[in-house]
Amino acid sequence: MVEALEYVNKKHSCRLWLIGPADPEDLNKARLMAGWEYVDYIPSVEQELAFAYVVKSDVGLIYIDDVGGHKYTDPNKIYEYMAFSKPFIASDFEMWRDKLGRLGAGIFISAGSSTNLSLAVENMVGLNAEEREEMGRKGREYINIYNWQNEFDKILSVYEAYFNVGN
Repeated sequence: MVEALEYVNKKHSCRLWLIGPADPEDLNKARLMAGWEYVDYIPSVEQELAFAYVVKSDVGLIYIDDVGGHKYTDPNKIYEYMAFSKPFIASDFEMWRDKLGRLGAGIFISAGSSTNLSLAVENMVGLNAEEREEMGRKGREYINIYNWQNEFDKILSVYEAYFNVGN
């Protein structure tokens, strides 16, 4: 991500808010990269403040390698971006793409390439504000349908019917 910032900033002004704890060794490597000048590292904040950064952002980024089986996870972060009506750029893991790719709420790209990431960021920047807002709206619509409260209500109705609760 840091390497991609160097390329993107040759054409567009772009910053990365890197929020949360990081491995000290990885952080030291990142600080040595030319793109680090475009990173605002915030090591630890309350959840509400982290969400405030998401609200202020233009695009959410979840661009990770498949280390430890990440491609089989269902990451909260991508749903948080959609909950805040933000378009996203995400690693192109089959499970993620199959579940969310049809929404048109974000861009999926192959992990591990700063070139791929910089091109995706440039593509996202190349969209006009209305197009990015439309992507964010599509993500938000998905979250409005598929969320814990709605799923809880479905499970509760099954339990109530099965155990004849309330009858």
